[in-house]
Amino acid sequence: MVSQPGWLKRLTECICEHLHPLENDFPLGCHYTQVGDTWEVSLFFSPTEIVGGEYDGERITCPFVVNILDLMHVFDLVEEMTWQPQRVTEDDELGANFLLTGYFEGRRILLRILAKMPERFAVGRYANLLEKKFIDTWKLD
Repeated sequence: MVSQPGWLKRLTECICEHLHPLENDFPLGCHYTQVGDTWEVSLFFSPTEIVGGEYDGERITCPFVVNILDLMHVFDLVEEMTWQPQRVTEDDELGANFLLTGYFEGRRILLRILAKMPERFAVGRYANLLEKKFIDTWKLD
């Protein structure tokens, strides 16, 4: 995996100003890689998994909205924006997502904001009903 560049934190902080969870703060995941001269960055909220009680094992997804017009101003230049409302193939792990291609601090960025976390990632938060507390499992840098 490519080591995390310093500018990535600045980018995600700017983007997060325009992501608005409609309920309690859910952990935000960031997956990134460099392909040629383009940085691919995918952001997604983790669901919260219930531990204990009759709903044990169920996952609560994070409803959120994105202010797309303001998000565009994070970038020096926006080349393209698209919305993919569902999976396009059986092995499409990204599913529904908003895609913005542009430049941030001179770097070409392909940003995806996913409607749901890809299944290959572990849950970032548990709601332990027995102990009446949240347990965050994703490490913050």
